[in-house]
Amino acid sequence: MGDYLEEISTSAFQILRDTCFKDAFEYLETLREEDDKGRVNLKTTLLKYLSQLPVVGFNSGKYDLNVIKSYFAQRFLISEVDDCESDSKCGNSLRQWGKRFVIKKNNEFMAISTPFLKFLDITKFIAPGFSYAKYLAAYEVEEQKGFFPYEYITSIDKLDETSLPPRDAFYSSLRNSELPVQNYDYVYKVWKESGMTSLRDLMIWYNNKDTRPFIEALTKQCEFYKTLGLDMLKDAVSVPGLTLRYLFKTMPRAHFFSLIREKDKDLHEELRKQIVGGPSIIFHRYHEKGITKLRGESGKAVQSLVGYDANSLYLWAISQEMPTEYPVRRRKKKRFSARSDRQTEGCGDVNLVNGKSFQELHETTAEITQYLREEVGVKVVEMYECEWEEMKEGNDEIVNFIKVHLPQSPSPFSDSSPQTKMSILRDIYDGFLYGLVRCDIKVPESLRSHFSEMSPIFKNIDVSSEDIGPFMRDFADEHKLLGRPRRTLIGSFIGKNIFLATPLLRWYLEHGLVVDEIYEVVEYTPARCFQGFADIVSENRRRGDLDPTKAILAETFKLLGNSAAREPTRCSLFNGEGCRKTCQQPSFQDMHPSRSQ
Repeated sequence: MGDYLEEISTSAFQILRDTCFKDAFEYLETLREEDDKGRVNLKTTLLKYLSQLPVVGFNSGKYDLNVIKSYFAQRFLISEVDDCESDSKCGNSLRQWGKRFVIKKNNEFMAISTPFLKFLDITKFIAPGFSYAKYLAAYEVEEQKGFFPYEYITSIDKLDETSLPPRDAFYSSLRNSELPVQNYDYVYKVWKESGMTSLRDLMIWYNNKDTRPFIEALTKQCEFYKTLGLDMLKDAVSVPGLTLRYLFKTMPRAHFFSLIREKDKDLHEELRKQIVGGPSIIFHRYHEKGITKLRGESGKAVQSLVGYDANSLYLWAISQEMPTEYPVRRRKKKRFSARSDRQTEGCGDVNLVNGKSFQELHETTAEITQYLREEVGVKVVEMYECEWEEMKEGNDEIVNFIKVHLPQSPSPFSDSSPQTKMSILRDIYDGFLYGLVRCDIKVPESLRSHFSEMSPIFKNIDVSSEDIGPFMRDFADEHKLLGRPRRTLIGSFIGKNIFLATPLLRWYLEHGLVVDEIYEVVEYTPARCFQGFADIVSENRRRGDLDPTKAILAETFKLLGNSAAREPTRCSLFNGEGCRKTCQQPSFQDMHPSRSQ
């Protein structure tokens, strides 16, 4: 089977290269010799894209691939790919460059990739719990599966039997059920009308009945994603991967979602270490207006009950302000001045930027400049970043042009002026500063009873038996738990050297928590860069609610929306109460009168 699939892959590749994409390859050959490196890269990318044939199954990651995985390991993952001696053998020697990888989750294969084939499970592209029948129904496929006496076929020789076995031969011990009479009559009718002469004919009919509707549904599903600018079977191995691509396709070009550069890799490592979840608390209690009381029997009876569906927060969270543009890092040891950080990169005295030496950067810039001048025909003015910064400072015309054409949220800091802990906290409280703050924070003694039911500061720490109370310590000793410290998520009244997003830190300040020390500020430009994605998902889900024929559209966009927030902690890290200067709220001085200076 594997050899035959590779033959199909090779034939498909040659057809794609020589017919469907013939014009593309001819165009690549017309590019200038000066751009030979870029031409080769484009050609290689296209060849890799065309050379790998998707092989798709339904629940195959759990069943089919597990059955034949020993063959896969030997045939596709361990043995070397034969050298391509000519185009007639594999189309192009570049096909050897395809990556081999296996993505496995528990006992399921999400994907197996070889230079020629890519095995996928379609259940990773649909909502959890969708059966095969529901999948076909969702894409309005009328043809259904047939019936076959699985357990009756105990050897290959059985396939040569010339008569249809009795109904009890279709019994399934897996389902503990017999084939209904009407279904057996249907199989008997097909046997007669199709002129079947052996059980082998019935097996072929059954397999065709199994694959034809699947192909029809799969084609419709791929066509849907094509309308979103996505190649479902090539761009990802599951729906979260497709969502990620679509998420950035819908992001306005004016926004630049902030990733972490090589020069800030220490920040990346620190954030990874400090990733925490949140509390998952399920209350199974009966509440009633006018009867349920707050704070015990002596408390006041509630006057209203409000319920929230947490799933509804996904799209809300991802449509909030996100970190965009490159961050500006300000450290306490440099009095929170960004100028000192930027100077290390200015005027050519840098040795390494983004993994490239200054000489490499200079050569790349020279190539781009030559292209712009000779090919595009535009005037190019070059200068170092520090020169540009100095020019902006003394030229109001440039400053005004930037404000009009490149609007950004103004930084509350001046590059050169030193900052204090209180000035930083005030700007966070007033909503001027957006980003991350590494600090020491605590709940004051006067508020600890207020937060006693749920400590507000979450962190991961190593917990030993010495850190827990006597009752739980006895329980742990009895059941031989906590023999060694275990890293655990806890709620606490204290956070030391902890990174907090400014919206969350603002909430802490509004609720009376105290920041003892600030070590670093990472400032971003806030922008609702994924608002468009949230709007598209919401609109299509509404269309599905209004029009039953658009149900699959609604379900698919629901899946995309949930997949975009598959890590809600990361997304909600930057989501505060949604308030800015427009909210009616007390000032920082009102909340903290003793610290107003």
